[in-house]
Amino acid sequence: MIGFSTSKIIVIAVAAFIFPSQDTSLCEAALASVCPSDSVCFQWGVPESSSGSESGAMYLQLQASLSYQWIGLGTGSRMRGSNMLVVYQNGHGNVTLSTRQSTGHSMPTYAQRPDVQLLEGSGVLNGTLRANIRCGECSDVGVGGSSNWITAWKQGPPLHSSDLSEAIAYHDGYSSFSVDLAKAAIASDENPFLSANSSVDTHSGPSSAVSGLNTVDQTSETAALLCAHGIVMSVVFLIGFPAGSFIMLLVGRWKIHAGWQVLSFIGLCCGFAIGVIISPRYN
Repeated sequence: MIGFSTSKIIVIAVAAFIFPSQDTSLCEAALASVCPSDSVCFQWGVPESSSGSESGAMYLQLQASLSYQWIGLGTGSRMRGSNMLVVYQNGHGNVTLSTRQSTGHSMPTYAQRPDVQLLEGSGVLNGTLRANIRCGECSDVGVGGSSNWITAWKQGPPLHSSDLSEAIAYHDGYSSFSVDLAKAAIASDENPFLSANSSVDTHSGPSSAVSGLNTVDQTSETAALLCAHGIVMSVVFLIGFPAGSFIMLLVGRWKIHAGWQVLSFIGLCCGFAIGVIISPRYN
């Protein structure tokens, strides 16, 4: 009888080693994640009850360092028609979650969504801006398969605003990718981001559920355009137009004068066009 009990204990121990409990690990390991920029990360989790359907609950996490003024995540492959989640500091140790809609390449406007909720674990934590979110009816995404997403971010001083319609400045960078939400299944319809093991390694690559990641950093582009605008306009007004006047006085030929002034005017138009392009980025 003692030998039988010992054998039974050994069998149970071996079975426990080979088939460990997955009640907690399933919730954490299956989260889809991507960090398109330094210290900017996103995660998705879909309850098994919603997985495989066209609508249902979904959990999302938006995270960035405090050097970022705001971060945003939107559905679809382009801004037009995208439903967006924009997050920024509210000035009281927490974050503001603004649900917005975009009509194109302009600032998205606030659109109320009662099914989108800010969850426990959100706030300004350990130098990180974090928003844990539950979307109750994400029919615009389709939680049963692959879906397209766009993201954007802006570095700068915090907005410190609780206004859901707060104006946000033009983004410093953006990215687009696809997420196979069928690979982001979690065991239960509960917040999966409360565990310490659910944190994202900002230096790791995207999870297997994420594909087609394309990231554009606009900080260097904006700086180059600003420099070009300043140089072109300075040359036109300090050299171009004055030199055209001196040509008429020194040479006395109106055709040369007219041609020079036309070239200066073209330069003025180019400088003005560059200014129009970059001006929204500083609003």
